[in-house]
Amino acid sequence: MHAQVLDKNHGETLIAEHNLALCMRRDGNLNYACALMRKVRDRIIHRRGPAHPEALLVSADYAMLLRDTGDLPGARAIAEDTLQRYAAQLGPAHPYTAGAEDNCALVQRDQQEHAAALTRSERARTTMETALGADHVWSVGIAMNTASARAAVGDTEGAATLGRDALQRARAAVGPHHVLTLNMASGLSQDLRSLGRTAEADHILADAVTHLTAGFSEEHQQVQHMLAGRRPYWDFEPQVI
Repeated sequence: MHAQVLDKNHGETLIAEHNLALCMRRDGNLNYACALMRKVRDRIIHRRGPAHPEALLVSADYAMLLRDTGDLPGARAIAEDTLQRYAAQLGPAHPYTAGAEDNCALVQRDQQEHAAALTRSERARTTMETALGADHVWSVGIAMNTASARAAVGDTEGAATLGRDALQRARAAVGPHHVLTLNMASGLSQDLRSLGRTAEADHILADAVTHLTAGFSEEHQQVQHMLAGRRPYWDFEPQVI
């Protein structure tokens, strides 16, 4: 409808297509999402340039989509470029800069650069909490990633401490059954199991799986990700300015 009423290259049409690509990504249709997001990004950059807020928004999301598909070099290049442009335009203390840096840290962790990823994630968490407070959902999301980064370097106790605190903040911010909260619980259960606290870990994970399955289905990629014991993650999605 946007394309028919406004134009296929109108800004509102491009953002609508971007949002559709995000939905397709979350639904597990990565090939469709990637193709659509790439076309949207190319058209926005052609129309507005690579430093426009809409171009940076789509670039941040496209980088994380490439990460989902396993294209880590491509994801890293776009994520780093997006971070540099946000930092240049908004400064190092802006929430968008912090979020973009944590996206870079996610890719670095996937590339086995664990120490560097932890340093960046801790810095991004501090910046985000300073800008918005520790209770903001973006701060909670980065805390989830930081806990995983701590676990990756062997600081399981530190990961569990941060994860438990962030879980309480997630429950207060979005409720006990929100997907962010349930993913926080899943990550905490992994760290508790590594620390030998098996009973507590099993209880937390079972509750998270039950509520996530009720909200989606057992076949959904979010549920399968949790059942497979993979680390949960949160990636920063800028909002339209």
